[in-house]
Amino acid sequence: MTALIIDDEAHVVEAVQLLVPWQKYGIEQVLTAFSVPEACDILESEQPDIVIVDVVIGEYLGIEILKHIQTNHMNTRSIVISGYDDFQYTRAMFLLGAIDYLLKPIVPEELENAVAKAVEQVLHDQQSNPSSFGLDKQLKHLFPDHQHSLFRKLFQKELRPVAYEELCRINASVMRSEKCIVLHGSGIFLPIFSQNYVIALSESLNTLQHELETKAYGTLFQRSQPDPDVIILLYNHLDDAFSLVKESCQTFIRASGSSFRLGASPRMPFVDGLDEAWAHAIDANDAIDWESGEPIRLWTPDTSSPSLKYDHKHAKEICSALLTGDKAGFEASFSAWLNTQLAEQPHTCGTLRCLRSLFLKLYEQDCKNSGFETRSLLTDFSEYCSPDWETTLSQITQESKRRLWNLVTTKSEENNWIQDVAEYLELNYAQKFSQQKCADLFHVNKDYMSRHFRKTYGVGMVTYLTEIRLRKAKELLRASSLQIQEIADQVGFFDVKYFSIQFKKETGLTPSAFRTLNGNED
Repeated sequence: MTALIIDDEAHVVEAVQLLVPWQKYGIEQVLTAFSVPEACDILESEQPDIVIVDVVIGEYLGIEILKHIQTNHMNTRSIVISGYDDFQYTRAMFLLGAIDYLLKPIVPEELENAVAKAVEQVLHDQQSNPSSFGLDKQLKHLFPDHQHSLFRKLFQKELRPVAYEELCRINASVMRSEKCIVLHGSGIFLPIFSQNYVIALSESLNTLQHELETKAYGTLFQRSQPDPDVIILLYNHLDDAFSLVKESCQTFIRASGSSFRLGASPRMPFVDGLDEAWAHAIDANDAIDWESGEPIRLWTPDTSSPSLKYDHKHAKEICSALLTGDKAGFEASFSAWLNTQLAEQPHTCGTLRCLRSLFLKLYEQDCKNSGFETRSLLTDFSEYCSPDWETTLSQITQESKRRLWNLVTTKSEENNWIQDVAEYLELNYAQKFSQQKCADLFHVNKDYMSRHFRKTYGVGMVTYLTEIRLRKAKELLRASSLQIQEIADQVGFFDVKYFSIQFKKETGLTPSAFRTLNGNED
């Protein structure tokens, strides 16, 4: 077996290499990558069995690695490491097939246990399906990466003709197919109360995907963007295929004590009816009653998605109350706005989805146009979901209302938030810096962050960081006997010439002259 460690910090990669007794678990080769592009090249060429990846890799996110693995249908188990205890990161990673999520600093026992778990899953696949395991590396897999990519392209109208022609050439079952069924499951409002739920759902979907593809019934896609969702395409033996999907949902519900909702299209022509089938599947998913517990809702001619008309009048009143700090007026106008939106609307998934869109519009459009500086409103409502409609609606609306009212204290909030950014720079001055990476960590727009940082501290982020590095360099020059090159490396200057230029610009002295002047000669 082969493992791949992916991190932009060399010391983390080295630590992971040293902490795991690889040979004990039959891992003969341990590869390393320090960037996402490099990692993707290794994934394509080496097809490693296990990947250990950081959440943040330079200017990229580790989730791109998991998307690459999933998109290309690789038999690779993923372990995620991170310095951030954020359940949204965790949720996204598990939805993309990660088997474990470890926090830094890495605990050796936890890392080894995660590797052992990954190896166990790899060996299980080998034993349960020895004839097909690993054949993808030889371009003989039962469901090749190329084929899986072609099925995805069927859902892109401009790519569909070429993709379908190629599929028919390499897959006789596709060529014989005349009808199809599309199922859609939205993850926006998954009732996710625990990490275990996410793991169970991911494993269930992965199992279903394998069965569908092995039997040539269809395929399954899991996506995390723009919203977490599942798309299932059935194109062969439709009765048996649909029964398999239904049985899988029921098994998951019994095992987890929770639910997962799918909307299903009627049988449509394959491949010309795909767009209509997908639209019907989404409408059917939207029409599922929140409290029904039904795993699959079939589309019928009377099925329709909810349409919530945006209440501009009360939206303006909300913004006016926020501008004047009128709490009572805000409460009254928000309640009136909400009641107008929900008047005579069914208690369905689609109603909540539409309501979320209206919250975002109110927050990002009307409030911003009224002069407020806004960051993204929470778009994932899963943590507020419960089996009860009224409770779910109350929790979602209360959270959205809280965030809106917080705009009244935007200035103080911004200062606190910017202070967190400054603290991040103080703690990570020795690392390679990217404004985009920093913006991703704080979930804000890069230009927005840069603008407000300069407004608060009077200098740009790079200048601020350089000042920190030079201050740390002075401390080391005074108190240590380290070489100039070593000091430059330790404070985040990876070019000693550039370090010397910046140091002299700041102090009027070279680093050596500064050390001598301060009584610390090499």
